[in-house]
Amino acid sequence: MTNPRFNKATWIERLAAALEQVAAEARPSYSPLPPAIPGLRPHGEHLAAIHDGYRALAARAKYDPLASKRFKESRISVRAEPVEAMTILREHPLVKSGVKVSGESEGFGLWLLNRGVHLGWKSLVLSLAKLSVKEGGQEAARRLHRFLTALANGTVPAHEITVVHGLVVQTRFDLDSGAYLAPYREARTEFDLPDEPEPFPETSLPDAAVVVRGIELGPGVAQLGDDAGLPDVRITYRFPGDYVVDFERWFDDSELLVDLLSIVKRVPLLSNTRYVRLAEWVQEIEPNLAFGTQSSHGFVSDMWPRRGQHLSQRDVDAFLELARGWHRHLDKPDAIRLAIHRLAGSFSRPGGQFGQEDCILDIAIALEVFYGG
Repeated sequence: MTNPRFNKATWIERLAAALEQVAAEARPSYSPLPPAIPGLRPHGEHLAAIHDGYRALAARAKYDPLASKRFKESRISVRAEPVEAMTILREHPLVKSGVKVSGESEGFGLWLLNRGVHLGWKSLVLSLAKLSVKEGGQEAARRLHRFLTALANGTVPAHEITVVHGLVVQTRFDLDSGAYLAPYREARTEFDLPDEPEPFPETSLPDAAVVVRGIELGPGVAQLGDDAGLPDVRITYRFPGDYVVDFERWFDDSELLVDLLSIVKRVPLLSNTRYVRLAEWVQEIEPNLAFGTQSSHGFVSDMWPRRGQHLSQRDVDAFLELARGWHRHLDKPDAIRLAIHRLAGSFSRPGGQFGQEDCILDIAIALEVFYGG
C-alpha cells in the first residue's frame, strides 16, 4: 500500500457495513414483483416483501441460469445519496490517486488496455450494494480491494478470445495453461459475444472457431492521468508458456496463432476479430468493467475459404508443437513472427494478384529466417 496508515481490514469492515445498509434501504427493481395481497397493506410490509423476494432471487442466481440473468439485469435505486459508503470509498489510497471529475460526475478513473473507464461514486456504490445482496457486504468490499490491488500490481485477470474464420471445431480441445480451442458458439455463450462472428456475415464465412487463453493486464492498467496518451501497457500471456508483450505488440500476437493454424491445415485462415473479457468476479463489481475490448486485423488474399476446415486431434497436437517451438525462440520474436506469417501467407496465394512467384518468395523468406542465407 502506498499509505502505511491505511488499514485494509478496517476499511473492508467499514465499507461492508455501509454497503449492507445501502442494500437494506434500496429499492430493487426486478421481475416478477411479489404477489399482491387483497386489501390495504402497510408500506413497510410491502417493501419488506420486495426485499425478501430480491434476496431469494439473488440466492437462486448462484445456481439457476435464468435467475442469474434476471438478477444481472436488475437495478437498485436509493432516495438519499449513499454518503457514508462514498466517503469510505474515497479513503482507499488507490482510489484517491485516481479521483477524476467527468462533467458533473466525480468518481474513479482508470485505464483498461486502450479504453478509459469512469466509475461514478454513486453508481459504484449501488453496484457494490447489489453485489452484497448476492455475496454479502464483506465479499463485495473485499473484491473491490482485490481489484484495486490488481490494478496497482498489473495483474488484472482476463481472457483473450481470437476468432478464426474458416475453421470447424466440433468440440473443445484443451491446450496448455488453461488455453483451449472451441466452436464459436461455445465462447459466444460463455463470454457474451455477438450472435455471429464479426466482421464477416455468416453467409460469406459460415465456419468460425476461437482460441481462448488467459492473460493478465498491467502495469499500464492504471488510473486516468491528465494527458491523453495511453499508458505503457504490458500484457502477460500464459500460452504458449509465460511471456510478456507490450500494447503495440498485442495487435500482432494472437494473429501468430492463426498463422500457425493455417500452417497446420495448409490452407488460408482469417482472423479479423479479437475480444478481451475481464474475469467474472471483476465484472460483478461494476457493469462498466464487463465491456471487454475488441480489435480487428487481417490480411488481403485472393483466396477465401470455400468450405470449413475440420480440426482433428492430430491437428491440435501439431499446432501445440508449433506453438511451443515458437515460444522457444522468444529471444528473436520479430524474425520468428515474420517467418511464420510469410509461410502462412503462402497458402493464400494460389493465383490472381498473388501468384506462384509471390508464394515462392514467401517460402524463401521463411526459410532464410529459420536457416540463414
